[in-house]
Amino acid sequence: VGLSCIAAPFISKEVKLQSGLALLLFLLTLMAYILLVHLPSKGGELSPFHQQMMRYTTVIMPLLEREMEVARFSKQLCCMATEIRAEKSAGAKNAYECSQTLRAAMKEATTLVPRVTYHRLEILGDSVLGFFLSMNLMGMNSSLEWDSDELARILSASANYRALCDAGLSSGVSRLVFERQLLGCPSDRHCGVVDSLLSIDRIPKAVIEDHVLSDVVASLLGAAYLDGSDSSRDPMGSRMVIALLEHYSLPLPGHNSKSKMPFFQAAGPCIKSGYPFNQDKPWRRQLVQIGTTLYCEHDVINRLEKGCLKLVDQIFSQSAVGKQHMEKQTAKILLLCSLFNDNLSGILQEESFRHMDSSFASGSISIPTRESDQSSNIDSAVTPESGLLRIALLRDTLFMVGHSGLHLAITNELLRMYPASDDADLSLIRSCATSDDTMAYIMVKNGFQQSLYHHNTRAEKRFVSEIGASEDMGRKVWNRRFGWILKGGKHEYARRCASLSFPMPHGLPRYCGLAGGRLYGHKTKLPVSLTEDLVFSIKSIAGALVLSIGLKGMWQSLGPVFGELLLLGADELRVEYHKTSSIVSLSIK
Repeated sequence: VGLSCIAAPFISKEVKLQSGLALLLFLLTLMAYILLVHLPSKGGELSPFHQQMMRYTTVIMPLLEREMEVARFSKQLCCMATEIRAEKSAGAKNAYECSQTLRAAMKEATTLVPRVTYHRLEILGDSVLGFFLSMNLMGMNSSLEWDSDELARILSASANYRALCDAGLSSGVSRLVFERQLLGCPSDRHCGVVDSLLSIDRIPKAVIEDHVLSDVVASLLGAAYLDGSDSSRDPMGSRMVIALLEHYSLPLPGHNSKSKMPFFQAAGPCIKSGYPFNQDKPWRRQLVQIGTTLYCEHDVINRLEKGCLKLVDQIFSQSAVGKQHMEKQTAKILLLCSLFNDNLSGILQEESFRHMDSSFASGSISIPTRESDQSSNIDSAVTPESGLLRIALLRDTLFMVGHSGLHLAITNELLRMYPASDDADLSLIRSCATSDDTMAYIMVKNGFQQSLYHHNTRAEKRFVSEIGASEDMGRKVWNRRFGWILKGGKHEYARRCASLSFPMPHGLPRYCGLAGGRLYGHKTKLPVSLTEDLVFSIKSIAGALVLSIGLKGMWQSLGPVFGELLLLGADELRVEYHKTSSIVSLSIK
């Protein structure tokens, strides 16, 4: 204690805090040892003094131990975040300070008693995990050797609950979890508590189930993402998440936890800006080859450029800066590829991607491996057909990035709009906003499908016919309520639009054909053949925007398209659509 007082002016606050906790923990441990050694043996009874000391020791020591574990873990991550190579190259070389806000969020993400507090962070963490894994795979897939099937399998293998549980054990997250019930009790029950303490076999043990530990691992990612949202602390908004992923070292093809190769291999996370292709030579080379293929196919490029110009005018009608950015060559190539919905490669959206709405964790799937002699030789392809196949494979990667990017953006928006809603309510709102029927409806309602390489297909015409019938039914309901589904009509709609993080260009609600993630008159999902191409296309467009202008830029441009779908709370969805939507009816509490 004397040495601590002498050195106090030269020690940082962080060291002082940890030293103080360590000293207090040592004193409590010594006190507990003395109490156990000098317990009175007369009739096995304890004096009131011994009872009180035993009670305080057993209650406070676990709390102090956890405080020290959280402080140590936070400090370790901050040191890793400071040394992230990608962030240093962007100029963010300052040390990443370990704030009290970060510690509080980490304690929230790892607390199970007296009540579980991590559920809201968990739903965000699942989306954060999916997006950063997708960006990582995008960075690794510059040779375009993985199509949508393989990308889906790798994502599932990297983010299922078993992989997350193993990461929690190997990274020490399990030591942060606070699950034991506090052993304090009223004064008239001291003897019973002390008796239970003296019987070692009867002391409650903290057994953390695998699915709980995997939830905590995801929740910590949510906490790290929120900490990075502070621009003054993290200009890129991702250093802490990348540091945590490096710490987890989830399974990925070609990555070994013992190797010195970093886990996150993408040149940038694309949170606040687009992908830095100028720092990724393989991807830059790939885009040059794809651009050459596009401009050599005159019929293809003419149709795609007309659609691209029309789409940019629709999405960026209120943003001249956005239009200028999309005129850059790289952004233009990405958007052109997202519109190329030709079926020459047979690569369309698969079932494994359609059921990723709630989480990326759905069982154990083996990771596909590729030997060096079996790697893709796409770079040596010279035929026009193989060049178009390259475009289709890039579209698969854009779809993966767009799917995860939309989920993260919508989840983040819902957490901000509904601070009192639990994870079940948030999942319901998000499921209704991201269902296949909703995505296809949005694509047609905003006229985006007219920009695709192939439109006015037989499936599209059938879907448009279904939309017409559904809107006739929905419009009758809205007209009885002055122009919207809720009481108050258009005025209530305008009031709620103010809660969104972006301006809504349309002053009136437009999606009268939707009913809780389904079309009016269809309680169950429409046939996949009617919606799959439209769903794949809108997510590919979102992926192209993420890589061009970043996740936040994508949401500012596409957010107004989804905003109307986020204005109804979970209870309002249940009241209005429990009879007309299978998504809502399954969520009735």
